[in-house]
Amino acid sequence: MSFLHCPRSNEPALSCSSFTFTNSGNVSLTGVLAAATGSGLSIASNTCDTAGTPGTLVAGVSCQVSVRYAPSAVAALTGATLAVSSDASNSPSSLSLLGQGVTPPPTGIESFGTYRAWADGVLASSCKDYRTGTTGDGVYRISVNGVATDVYCDMTTDGGGWTMWYTTNDTDSLASGLTNTVAYGTNGYSRNLLRLPFREIMYVRHSDNARDWFTRDTATNLTVQSLITTGSVLAVSGSVHGTWTGKGGAVTSYKYQLTIGDNTWMRVALMMSGYTSSCYKAPNSWCNDTSSNYYRVNGDHGSGSGAPNYTGVAFRQNGHRNVTSHLMSVGVR
Repeated sequence: MSFLHCPRSNEPALSCSSFTFTNSGNVSLTGVLAAATGSGLSIASNTCDTAGTPGTLVAGVSCQVSVRYAPSAVAALTGATLAVSSDASNSPSSLSLLGQGVTPPPTGIESFGTYRAWADGVLASSCKDYRTGTTGDGVYRISVNGVATDVYCDMTTDGGGWTMWYTTNDTDSLASGLTNTVAYGTNGYSRNLLRLPFREIMYVRHSDNARDWFTRDTATNLTVQSLITTGSVLAVSGSVHGTWTGKGGAVTSYKYQLTIGDNTWMRVALMMSGYTSSCYKAPNSWCNDTSSNYYRVNGDHGSGSGAPNYTGVAFRQNGHRNVTSHLMSVGVR
């Protein structure tokens, strides 16, 4: 007998056990059927029959039955049996079962003052992992590579689960892993999510609450930490992660690409723009794309005698030029 992990449950007591039934004879057994008797006892999973329809078990082969004890109140399991019947001469094969119901840990999500988390104190690894017990948008505590981090979770847009990374009307330093504890939606909000895996990116323009999001066409996650090179340089061409599909209010007549820039001439952070003319953009070379929409922060504050170019914050507009600054947030999922 071996104990199995049981999923979260609102039942007052919970226990699972697995049993193996083996046909040790020389011929196949037919009419194989498992049954559990006892208050609060039921079959959780079963390979001996099919949803109550008797099965066949060939010689030398085993089947498994898992039983679940979930009484209406915390109580001991007594007088219970598990039986497997068949056309064998010594049928049925049966076992007497004993057990004890226990009170499970709290379930769902609770508020712990300044943040929310699972009621039993366990931290999810991202906002996406809280969706099954969500209590709405707000600050949740997650564990990013083992580090407890309070982040703002958008639990509304496209089914929710967005971990919001930064808010800015200027620029953001991704490579430094900066954590700024100002409130989400305020200029300067930033969390260290360099090790958080994601496959989707969302941009929020706060002036009108417009939201566009993008899904990577390749069905694998990425992390920014793995892209940082010696000297905390973050300069990643769009070719590294391929094409993305725009959703929300994003133009859908072309694919998109993700260019990541920090500690280079162009500090555009997570920049999404059109993949046009079969050209992937580098942080300092934008394929002369003066037509597609960009989603970027301030890329160039200017230095020396030259006037700054590509300033401002672009959202759903061509960013191969200076644009007006406005407040924008970026989140991942």
